[in-house]
Amino acid sequence: MLALIIGISIQTIASTNSLPIGIGIDFSSKAYWDGTTKSCLPRDKGCCFHISIEFKVIEKGQIRGTLETRPNNEIAFSFSKRGGILPETWKELVNNGYFILDGDGTFSEEILRTLGLSANFRLSVGKYSYTENGDVVTVIFK
Repeated sequence: MLALIIGISIQTIASTNSLPIGIGIDFSSKAYWDGTTKSCLPRDKGCCFHISIEFKVIEKGQIRGTLETRPNNEIAFSFSKRGGILPETWKELVNNGYFILDGDGTFSEEILRTLGLSANFRLSVGKYSYTENGDVVTVIFK
């Protein structure tokens, strides 16, 4: 399991959408993983997952959370609605009880390697189920 690790910050963070220095999994909507630039680049559809290590304010289209493989070839992506996603991104990605992926999902090489997935693994466009437990949302990609 890849987990978001948040560093300890001495200062109080004023904004609810900023995170202290740490290691995390970034999800970017309307993006793809570009191996040449080692970054998520914009596109019309889909999403991109990658590992980030920095202080960063969450922007529209981004989600900070954890990623793990589960039995039956499932991948679970969990995040906090309070600290891992902006409300406008939530509204954009969720419709009629499903998490909507409007194009292929791509991953950085580090995530593919860590999760033991093939180099050409992609998530398919579609509707994916999710659950909410308090403010924690878990999306199941099958």
